Amino acid sequence: MKTQPFPAVFFRYLFLLSLPLLLFVNCEESTMGYPDPSVQTQFDIIIGNQGIAPSEVTFINKSLNAENFEWDFGDGNTLQSDADTVYHTYVSAGDFKVRLTADMPGHDLHYSNLTFERTIQIRDDLVKRLYFTCRNGDKVKYVALDGSEDPVVHEFDHSGFSRPYGLAVDTVNGWVYASDYGTDQVYRYNYDGSDMELIMSGPPLRGPIGLTVYENHLYVGNEWAVVRANLDGTDPEVYLELNAADNPSEIIDLVFDPLNDQVFLTNDKWAYTGGVWRMNIDGSNLTEIVPGTDGGGIAVDPENDRLIYYDWEKGMCLNNLEGTNEVVFDTSNQGQMAWGIAVDLDAGKVYYGDRASGTVKRANLDGSNIEVVVPASANINPQAVAIDTFR
Repeated sequence: MKTQPFPAVFFRYLFLLSLPLLLFVNCEESTMGYPDPSVQTQFDIIIGNQGIAPSEVTFINKSLNAENFEWDFGDGNTLQSDADTVYHTYVSAGDFKVRLTADMPGHDLHYSNLTFERTIQIRDDLVKRLYFTCRNGDKVKYVALDGSEDPVVHEFDHSGFSRPYGLAVDTVNGWVYASDYGTDQVYRYNYDGSDMELIMSGPPLRGPIGLTVYENHLYVGNEWAVVRANLDGTDPEVYLELNAADNPSEIIDLVFDPLNDQVFLTNDKWAYTGGVWRMNIDGSNLTEIVPGTDGGGIAVDPENDRLIYYDWEKGMCLNNLEGTNEVVFDTSNQGQMAWGIAVDLDAGKVYYGDRASGTVKRANLDGSNIEVVVPASANINPQAVAIDTFR
C-alpha cells in the first residue's frame, strides 16, 4: 500500500479543520445581501355593456411589488395611474391589445416582468358567447361565437377553483353558474364575470359536478343526490335521493327535456357502475337506458329524438331518446373527460371540450362537420362547456 509522507497528511488534516472557520469569517464579512423582490405586472378585466360599443371596461391592477404604472389601452389612449382599479370606455368596436407597464429602475429584469398584455374584444352588435371552465388558471373563460378562427379568450376575474367541473348559463337572467367539485361549492356570476357570489357551500352538496337551470331553479348533480335550489342558491333541497348501494349513485351531468317531460342523467363509472339514465321530471320512473356508459356531459335535441353525451371509454356519442341506437362520432377526446356539453338548437350545433388537443370543438347535431372553435394556441384545458344563446 502506497502512503503519503507525514508532512502532506498533516497539512491536509490541518486545512480541513480550519475550513469551517474560514467559511464563517467569509460569511461575516459578506455584504451581498438579498435581491429586491421580483416585479410582476398583471391585471384582470370586466367588460361592460355586454362587450358592445360604447363599452366601459374595468381594469383591476393585480401587480406585485410594482408602482409607477402606465396603461396603454390599445386605442391610442394612455393613462398613468397607481390606482388599484382604472376605467376606460371604448367608443368603437375592435380588438384592442392592452398593455400595463411598471417603471421600476434598478430591478433585475431576469426575475421581473415589467410589462403585461391582454387583448380584449369590443363588438358593435350582440353575439352568442361560449363559456368554459379551464384548469389553466382555474377560471371561467369565454369567447364570442363570431366566426373567428382565432377568437379572443376572455376570462372572469375570480380564480382559485379546485376542480371546476360544472357550468350552466341562465340565458333569461344573464347568470353564469360554476361548481367546484373539490370544495363543495357553487358560484354565480353576471354574464361578464362581475358580481361574483358564493351561493352554495357544503351540505347538501357532496362533490357537485353537473349544473343546469330549469324553470327558475338550479339543479346540481352530486354523489348520492340531485339538489335543487332557487337561482340565488337559497332553499336547497334534495330533488332526487340516491345512495351508494343503488344506481345511479353519482350524477356527472343532467339535462331536462321539457318537450317529453323527462330528465336524462349520466352516472359515474369510476366508483360506481355508470350508465345513461332517464326519469320523469317529477322524479319517478328512474330507468337506465344505456348500461355501463362511463358518463360525462350530456345534452338533448328532443325535436330530432337525439341524445348527445360523452363516454370516457368511447368519446362523443349520439343516441335516440330510448338509448337503443348509439353512434360514436368523435373519438379524439376518448379518455379525456368532457364534463359538460353545450347545444345551440337554433344553429344546429353541439360544443364540447377536447382536453387531448387543448381545444373546444363543435359539430352538427348529427355529429357531422367537426371543427375547432377555440384552437390549441389559446393555451386552454377545457372542462365544462355552456352557451349563452340569448345575448
